[in-house]
Amino acid sequence: MLILLVVEQATEGPWSNLKSQVIRGMEEKQDGPYLNVCSEQGKEPQAGTTNRFEPEADKEAGRVAAPIRVTRYLTAVNTSSAKASVSVFELYGRILSRKPRERDEKETPLANAVFWAARKGNLALLQLLLNSGRVDVDCKDGYGTTALMVASYSGHYECVHELIMQGADINLQRETGSTALFLASQQGHNNIIKLLFQFGASSEFRTENGGTAVCAACQHGHGEALATLLKNGANVHDQLSDGATALFLACQEGHVDVTRTLLASGAKVNQPREDGTAPLWIAAQMGHTEIVKVLLLRGADREAHRKDGSTALFKAAHKGHLSVMEELLKFSPSLGLLQNGSTVLHAAVMGGSLKAVSLLLKANADPALRNQNMELAEDLTKSERILRLLRRPVLNGEG
Repeated sequence: MLILLVVEQATEGPWSNLKSQVIRGMEEKQDGPYLNVCSEQGKEPQAGTTNRFEPEADKEAGRVAAPIRVTRYLTAVNTSSAKASVSVFELYGRILSRKPRERDEKETPLANAVFWAARKGNLALLQLLLNSGRVDVDCKDGYGTTALMVASYSGHYECVHELIMQGADINLQRETGSTALFLASQQGHNNIIKLLFQFGASSEFRTENGGTAVCAACQHGHGEALATLLKNGANVHDQLSDGATALFLACQEGHVDVTRTLLASGAKVNQPREDGTAPLWIAAQMGHTEIVKVLLLRGADREAHRKDGSTALFKAAHKGHLSVMEELLKFSPSLGLLQNGSTVLHAAVMGGSLKAVSLLLKANADPALRNQNMELAEDLTKSERILRLLRRPVLNGEG
C-alpha cells in the first residue's frame, strides 16, 4: 500500500523551507513501515535507498526520518529531529480528525490525497497521483464527492482542467445531487463554469431540494456566473422543490444586479413559492429596499399576498422597514382590511415601530378600522407614544 507523506509545516531543521510538499512515499511491507527518503542535516530531502525507520541509527547518522505509525487510519505525528509536522491526509484535508462514516469502496488513502490536492490546488501532486495509475480519476468519498467537484468548488482552474484531461466525468452527482457545475456556480468561479461547459457540463441536474446551477448562482449573488449559465442554455425559470424561483432566491438575499439580469432575461416577476410568497413579499420582509424598487418598476403586484393573507406592505410594516414601506406606498397599496383579517396599521402597531405607525397615518391609514377580532390598532399596544399618535387627529397629511 502506497502512502503519501506531506510536510505541512516545518519550523526547524533542513525541512523548514518546505510546506505542503510531497516528499516521496512509504510502503507498508510485511516486516514494517519503510520510508523512501532520508536527508542529511542541512540538505533538502533526497530520494534514497529504502530504509526502515530506526530513530537512533538515523539520529547518529545525521539523517532526518519521519516516525510514522501505520494503522488503518494513519496518525499525524511530529518528527523528533526536524520538528516538522508530517501528515497523511485522509478525507481530503481533514487530517485524521473525525470518525469516518461508511467508506466508499474507492475511498482509499491515495484517493483522499487526490481530494486534498484538488482542494489545495496542488497541481503537481494531483498529476503525480493521477499518473501513477493507482487511483481512479472519478474516485469518490463517502458522500459521493469527486476530485473534480472539490477543485471546481475551490476555484482551482488548472486542477479542474487536469482532471478533465485525465477523463473525469463532468456530470457526476454527489449524494445531495450537486455536480461540479453546481459547486462552481455556487462559489462564482466563472472561468471554471466556462471550462466545464466547454467539455459538456449540463445545467439540468438538480440537487435533492430541486436546486440547479442557476439557483445556486442567484442565491449567492454571482452575476457573471449567472450570465455564463444563461448564455449556455440554462433555464432562467429554474426553481426549488418548494417553488422558489431563481428570482425569488436573488430577491431574498438582496442581490440587485442578479435580480435585474433575471428580469431582463424573462423571469416572471410575480411567480410565487408554493406557500404563495412572491419575490416582492420576501424582499419586503428582508428589508431589501432596492430590490423592492426594481420589482415594482417591473410590474410586481403590490397586493400579492401569501396564503395567510399578508401582503408585502403588511410584512414591511410589522418589521418596521421604513424605506421599503415608502417605496410600496408610492404605488398606493391597500390600507384597508386584508385577507388575513387585519390592516397594515395593526401590523405596524404590533411591530412597535412609532415611525412606521406615523408613516401609515400620514398615508391616510384609518386608526378607526377594526381587525377580524374587532380590535382597534390601539388595542394592540401599551406604548404611550404610539397611543398618543393613534388618538391624535391627522390633518392635511401631517401628524
